Amino acid sequence: MSLLIGIKQEDGIRYISVSTEYGHKFDKVVSILRNFYKSPEKVKTLIDLGNLHWLGPSPYNKSKGSEDLVNCEAIIRDRKLSPGKHGFCYTDTEENFVKKLDRDCHYGLNCCFLFDENEWHILMGGHKENIRTIDASVLKKGTRMEGLSVYEYCLDQDYNRLSGKDFYTWQEVRLSADESNKPYYIFRGEKLLTIIHPNTNKAS
Repeated sequence: MSLLIGIKQEDGIRYISVSTEYGHKFDKVVSILRNFYKSPEKVKTLIDLGNLHWLGPSPYNKSKGSEDLVNCEAIIRDRKLSPGKHGFCYTDTEENFVKKLDRDCHYGLNCCFLFDENEWHILMGGHKENIRTIDASVLKKGTRMEGLSVYEYCLDQDYNRLSGKDFYTWQEVRLSADESNKPYYIFRGEKLLTIIHPNTNKAS
């Protein structure tokens, strides 16, 4: 499957897949997650359903079929298929979570949504962003930093102290921050999205 939904817990990431054969649209998925799955308890209830044919605003009641726009359609609960094959799965890191995507999928969505510290994020390759700041253009990013600008702060410049840097992936930014021991500032247009800080806990 090419659409994964997960929650980060102390022991790793618990996640399910959602079928993209049933017309799931990016904006609709984002809207449902933002508006109806705001608490860890409700997200856990969603994940407990196992894999889904359809993501709906409510995980609590059995789906009434293709005309039901409220309830999730769960493969185990509503289609009576095997819990062993369609139950939730675990992975240890965000990087490995993204690797669970179907790389050969050429239709529908191909991304991961992760509930982390009471906020929803989208993961695309090496890119992670809060879904409060995204639109559908984020799907084109993958591991490329299209539409984003990376800057470093230069004390030796008298006027414009933000100097642009060229990177192809988020991983390159993180590695460069560690190696140079300096932060990088990620902008979309004039909006600061995030700051990549050097890892001060890396092994010496």
